[in-house]
Amino acid sequence: MPYSYLETAEAFKSFYTFLASLPYIPASALQHAPSTGWPSITDNAFAPLGKTPEVLELLRHLPYIEGHDWNIAYDTKVIRYNEGWVKDFLEQGEPFEYQSLKPFHCDDIPAHVIPLTSGGNYGSWLMCDTIEGTITDYVTMGSPAEGQSWREHPTIPIKDFLDSWKCKYIELEWMATLDDGDIALAGALKEAELVKLRGIYRDCGWPSNFRRDECFEKLMARTNRSVEARLQESTAKLLEKRRLKAASAKEEKQT
Repeated sequence: MPYSYLETAEAFKSFYTFLASLPYIPASALQHAPSTGWPSITDNAFAPLGKTPEVLELLRHLPYIEGHDWNIAYDTKVIRYNEGWVKDFLEQGEPFEYQSLKPFHCDDIPAHVIPLTSGGNYGSWLMCDTIEGTITDYVTMGSPAEGQSWREHPTIPIKDFLDSWKCKYIELEWMATLDDGDIALAGALKEAELVKLRGIYRDCGWPSNFRRDECFEKLMARTNRSVEARLQESTAKLLEKRRLKAASAKEEKQT
């Protein structure tokens, strides 16, 4: 299927709307572009990026997620080209350091490719190719051997890629939690904890009759218990440290 910026924007809109059905990102945080596109994304304003007209047309029509730095996958945040620090940086007229908008070790990104997410070291940099109509899932810490291109990472059609991520949530391989605003991944948590999380979702009707608010409350209660347990553990360690210190001081005094 040939690339279309409108179909790509619609695919992301569908994916973000799905994410808003989870007990995590509120629907009110989704920003949908006007029919004519985001007025702040102009050719002149974004000239420092050195991107093609097709890239800018895509950025103008993409939806974005407002406010909190929401993760849409593990340690993976949407780059908000319509406002926020990118827009402010460009408007200030400072020399644009593109390093902050691309993964490490990626100096070969062509003008028709644009990162749509920021993944730091461990998350996903979704590299959108506006000629091929594909997304490359680039993870810095799993980067190819030196001298190889970021293209060595998984690269598939845009809609197929987003559908694959949606499936990970549906199958509870990935789950939105309230732990530091992150996404729980199979393999990233102990199996017992994953079983508890999956149980919460399924008890709330996941996936066909999901009760979002009920799940949110249960996840919040779980988070509060987790925080309380960590505080109790920290307090116990501190008291034990003080006890040992006092015992040691008493022993030295007696000798």
